[in-house]
Amino acid sequence: MSRGGRASRREPGDSQTAIPVFDDSPGLRYTLDVWRPRIFSLALYKRVVERLAEEPSLIQRAADRIDSPTYSPTHAAYASRWRALLAGPRDELLAKLVEDSDDAQSLRQASPFAFVLTSRERYAIWKACRRDARAA
Repeated sequence: MSRGGRASRREPGDSQTAIPVFDDSPGLRYTLDVWRPRIFSLALYKRVVERLAEEPSLIQRAADRIDSPTYSPTHAAYASRWRALLAGPRDELLAKLVEDSDDAQSLRQASPFAFVLTSRERYAIWKACRRDARAA
């Protein structure tokens, strides 16, 4: 088990990404196949869009994060694009967040909305994605 009460499993040579397991689910180990991050990302941002509809002030908080020290310097290339989306029409922003394209996927990887969902919400969404993938 790693620091913070989380454990993950990754087999040597595995082409899978380890996903943390929280203390309230002892003994469970899940991995997410490499090809599934796009599905997971879309599911996460569908929930983010719902939250933005409930709390529009989160859009301003996201805009403030871009210029804060907590916004990763590795995401600087996306900062101007995010500023334009956040300053533009709300409908365009929300549509871009859940757009299924390579461009939108890249933007989501540098998203200033990382604070919107809790780790438990993200984990629940991941579990639902995993369950749906197994059922398919």
